[in-house]
Amino acid sequence: MINKVFAGRNTAVNRVISLVLAVCCIFALCACAESSSGDSRETNGNQRKKQVNIHRSITEMLGFDIDSDYFDAAEITNDNLASDSYGKIKIQVKQGKEDELLNLLQDKLGKPQAVQPANIPRYQEHQYAGELRQMQNIRYFATFKSGTTAKSVPIDLYLAKMNLVTFLYIFG
Repeated sequence: MINKVFAGRNTAVNRVISLVLAVCCIFALCACAESSSGDSRETNGNQRKKQVNIHRSITEMLGFDIDSDYFDAAEITNDNLASDSYGKIKIQVKQGKEDELLNLLQDKLGKPQAVQPANIPRYQEHQYAGELRQMQNIRYFATFKSGTTAKSVPIDLYLAKMNLVTFLYIFG
């Protein structure tokens, strides 16, 4: 009889423990689900902020903006910036918009110069310059901005193709 009393209590305790563990597992899953959706909103916010930074940098460097309709993707690096350096921008041009972008750049900056990959200046030793040296049909534009330490800061633009994809690089 004593065994039946302890067995009955044991069953009740086991059921309560099982219920508590099940509730804890459910809450843990819910917390993970909410956390990932929060990260998604944060990522979208960061992407918008990054895109605004890219447009601001383009405008500062060139004196005009390049509309988002021209590019599929863009990224910017500001590593080891000197006081008169603006950074480096890589833009993947939308397919079908290559000629329009070329015309826009020609209207704003003049006729481009054809450049061979080996003629990309060696002072531009960074990831984007390395990528650019692997490309074909490279067209080069140049402009200058006023600097604080130097009278003028050169801004180099390269429009180039890798396979069927066109890229615009802006180094300033």
